[in-house]
Amino acid sequence: MRQAFVVTFAAATMHVGCNKTRTHNPPAPNPDPTPTTTTKSEPAKVVSRADGRCYLEYSMSCPPNARCNPPEPEEIDCPAGMGDASAPKKTSRRPPGKEDWLRLPSHIYANRGECSFGDERFCAPPPKKTDCTPAGEIMKLKCTKLDAGRERHQIESFVYKDFAGTCHKVPSMECPALCEVPEGEIVPCS
Repeated sequence: MRQAFVVTFAAATMHVGCNKTRTHNPPAPNPDPTPTTTTKSEPAKVVSRADGRCYLEYSMSCPPNARCNPPEPEEIDCPAGMGDASAPKKTSRRPPGKEDWLRLPSHIYANRGECSFGDERFCAPPPKKTDCTPAGEIMKLKCTKLDAGRERHQIESFVYKDFAGTCHKVPSMECPALCEVPEGEIVPCS
């Protein structure tokens, strides 16, 4: 004699930046580790701050009774007519087909003697839907902590390859916790 039984599965919907409950489950693996763009649900807006810098801020909506933590604004190269007019001109290179996209500059992150490099990214300008090129791999850098705190570091010269395959040699430099990376000298890739 056969017995029948019913198995019930529950599915959950995940909203980026919103949590109803806290779980300790690991994140699901990314089936495609090299997507061409990442998409946020609503268009972002560009804002200029008193310090002369520009930022890309993301809109966010939350389901009722949920707590939301919107993503931090991301610094971008200021579009024409915004920001500090006396600031040095930023690079105009863009990925093919994305000539009007906003550039999120490369940065060095330094903390407690550990330093890393994050390459530039590009995002569609408002009012377009917020699509961004993916962040590249984080590159560990050789550095020396210069003071007892965690703020100042001496970064050794390094070479990185940009999205177009061009290699740039960045000179040795001092960096606080976060600093923008100079364009560097174009060098042959090895």
